[in-house]
Amino acid sequence: MISLVEVEYLIKKIERSSIRTCEVSSGSSKLILKAQVGGTSNEPLGKKTSKEHKATSPAVIKAPHAGVFYARHPLHPADSDDADTVATEVAGYLRIGSALSAVTKSSAVTLGNQLVPDGTRVGFGTPLYEIDE
Repeated sequence: MISLVEVEYLIKKIERSSIRTCEVSSGSSKLILKAQVGGTSNEPLGKKTSKEHKATSPAVIKAPHAGVFYARHPLHPADSDDADTVATEVAGYLRIGSALSAVTKSSAVTLGNQLVPDGTRVGFGTPLYEIDE
C-alpha cells in the first residue's frame, strides 16, 4: 500500500520537475498522478499563468488531495432531502481507504454543477464543482 507521506513526496517532486505523469504500483495498489499542463515546472500545480486564462476558466472547487469523491456522506440516505445541506460548509467527501475527509467550501459560495460523478477517483486539484457567481 502506498502511504500518504509517499504520495505527498511524489506530488512535491512532480511540482518541481517537468514530469507530467507518474505511475506508482505497490502490491495491488496503483497510483497515477498527472500534472496540469500550461505552467512552468517551478509553479505550483493549478496556478493560473495569465489573466486571459483566469478570465476564461470558470471558478471551481478543487479536490484538496487524492481519493474517491462523494457529493454526500456515504451513510447519508439517498432518498432524503438535500435542501438543508446546501448551506453548510461541506461540499463533498473524499475517501482514502477507510478514511473519509470533508471537502469544505466558504459559506458564501454557492455550488454550481457537480463536475465528477460520485464514486470517481480524483487526484489533487481535480475540479469537483463549478461555483455559481
